[in-house]
Amino acid sequence: MTSPLTATLTMFSIQVGFPVAGILVADKIFKHQKTRKFRYGFAITSFAFGGWYLSNYFTQKYLENVEITLDAETFNGDSHTDSFMAEMPQYAEKYGDGWYIPAVHRDKKQIKEIFKNWKPSEYPYEKRITQDSVNEGCNSCGKENVHYQFYLPQKNSVNPKMRFVFGATHCQYDTNTCGGNICRDCADDASCENCGAEICSSCEEENNYDYSDLVCVDCREFAESLED
Repeated sequence: MTSPLTATLTMFSIQVGFPVAGILVADKIFKHQKTRKFRYGFAITSFAFGGWYLSNYFTQKYLENVEITLDAETFNGDSHTDSFMAEMPQYAEKYGDGWYIPAVHRDKKQIKEIFKNWKPSEYPYEKRITQDSVNEGCNSCGKENVHYQFYLPQKNSVNPKMRFVFGATHCQYDTNTCGGNICRDCADDASCENCGAEICSSCEEENNYDYSDLVCVDCREFAESLED
């Protein structure tokens, strides 16, 4: 996610940079016509307006794709209700306490049809969600307090990406065999001593059975390859 400061500086650079670039380009092209003040001024104004128009376009695209950390920090983590689910995209089906849209890998035309009446709301519903899994179990403590989503990151996206809501993550001890949910409360309990990857309590117990140091499988295999 992007911090508010980074997002602010990026938008400021876009908003200021394009108009200034337009003025500089116009000055370079029409420098020899400075004596014709009206023509020169019209050219400068036109290029500055063009730069301003482009800056608004790219700022809008940036805001569509960026996730600002401040939103995540202020989200209260409450699950949606059935009444709120009615506002979700059409074709959504109930799944546990959440919902999902079957066959999410669609073409752009189908995506447009599915989300034609969609309107963004506050995080974590500011993006087009294709699966909203709430009250999922944590691999470490067993509590059903994990919330994750699959979402379309960009306006023209057809393949969703996964994200955890409000600080949850997944076990990275062995991505081929585990990858289980880890809730926010358990996220800092155990991690790889080498790379810092989060590890659930089940994999921690498995590791302690065979090894004295808590190291994820990727780091262990890399260390063993250096020894060969």
